[in-house]
Amino acid sequence: MIPSYSAPDLQSFPLTMIVGHILDPDGKDLLKKISGEILHRITQPIIVVDQQGQVVTTNKAFDELCCAGAVPTKNNVCFNEMDFKDEEVTKILDFGIPIMNCRDNMLIDEHTNIPVNVHIYPIFSGNKVRSGAVCLVHDITREVSYNKLLKQSEIILNTINTGVIAVDNSLKITMFNKYAEKSFSFSQRQVIGQPFGDFIGQFIEDKEQVLNALTKQKEIRDRELVFYINNNKHHYICDTYLLKNDVDESDGTIIFLKNITKIKEIELQLARSEKLSIIGELAAGTAHEIRNPLTTVRGFVQVIHQKLRQMGINEFDDQVNLMLAEIDRVNQIITDFLNLAKPKQTQIQLLDINSLLNEVMFLMENEALRQNIKINKVLAPSLPSVVGDKDQLSQVFLNIISNAFQAMGEKGVLTIKSTASDDQSMVIIDLIDNGVGIPKGLLDKVFDPFVSTKEDGTGLGLAISNRIIADHRGEIKVTSLPGAGTTFSVILPAGEI
Repeated sequence: MIPSYSAPDLQSFPLTMIVGHILDPDGKDLLKKISGEILHRITQPIIVVDQQGQVVTTNKAFDELCCAGAVPTKNNVCFNEMDFKDEEVTKILDFGIPIMNCRDNMLIDEHTNIPVNVHIYPIFSGNKVRSGAVCLVHDITREVSYNKLLKQSEIILNTINTGVIAVDNSLKITMFNKYAEKSFSFSQRQVIGQPFGDFIGQFIEDKEQVLNALTKQKEIRDRELVFYINNNKHHYICDTYLLKNDVDESDGTIIFLKNITKIKEIELQLARSEKLSIIGELAAGTAHEIRNPLTTVRGFVQVIHQKLRQMGINEFDDQVNLMLAEIDRVNQIITDFLNLAKPKQTQIQLLDINSLLNEVMFLMENEALRQNIKINKVLAPSLPSVVGDKDQLSQVFLNIISNAFQAMGEKGVLTIKSTASDDQSMVIIDLIDNGVGIPKGLLDKVFDPFVSTKEDGTGLGLAISNRIIADHRGEIKVTSLPGAGTTFSVILPAGEI
């Protein structure tokens, strides 16, 4: 649709007559001059071409449009693609059919072009022979710039490592970027139009605080939220910004969610390292002071036991054996202290992780049979080798498997799976049980010293395992669902000696 006057409607304004006078070779000069003056007064940029597509004239508005370069004449009006002399163009116009919405770039000089949208209307003389055409030129620089900016914004929005979600005033989701799709495993199509409260309620427990702020149109700054996504705990920093329309009225809210899970994990590792440092000082300073009296006590208990047996007194055998076992247990705890604080020197070698897992499973085979536990092995062939200490890594897997056996009890199922990352740079070992799971409140603390879900546990086994894997430049991750089981993932770098 062509607006009136500034963009003349050929049916409501006698532009055809004016252009007809200009194109008429037999027309009177005065009439042509008047028609030209009228054409110059029209604020819509106009080009007039003859039957062959040769530019006859342009109006003042068109000349002003081209002011960035030399003012065009009938010889230098040029478009990137459109050609008024093109045979197809002239043929269409000869049939009296206007050509609408030709988007093109008008070339001003070698460095300057103007994006335009052109409408071409055929002009016929009195004998119904087409004498030329009038071209209405619309400058679409703003539209093109806006679309370009919009496209750039979309690219930025969908490449930043931050979840971006927009909601309207009724808190329905209106925008959901690529990172949000990846983070929450939902596509934009699935969530657009859905209530934000229903969506976020699947992942966080304290959604009411967030929803209250959104409802009251209060902006949120640097609020840490904990999300549970696919049974994994994730930490996000939430910031919200109110959206306003042209008259400064509320038009919704945009929500930014920055994943800081890795940062929290590093903070946790630093806190654990600090604890280990304290434990190391404690262990180094007290180990011998505790062990020496224990050795003396153990020796005297054995001597007394031997004397009693020589006297034919056997009724205290069970108590004596229990005392010796408890003394040995205390000694083992001290050894674990020392290993946790200052691990043994590693004996580095090139390891086939599948062979190592098979050896570990062979050691646990009798215990699995005794508890009627089924072990599923899903070991990927041709895994890259890892560099590490065989005994220490075996200790890690034995510890995790022993914990799994205790969590499952009889008739449990343990799946041991090995894979490589897509780029073959990491080897991943998943140990998946169907036991009782780990309470949500303990999940972040399972690798801390002295944290255990077992009544007789010291809480040092997983702490030592975590230290060993960290010394191998690897990582242990745990996911768990109470009542449904636990997965420990050991991630080790592939490499060569």
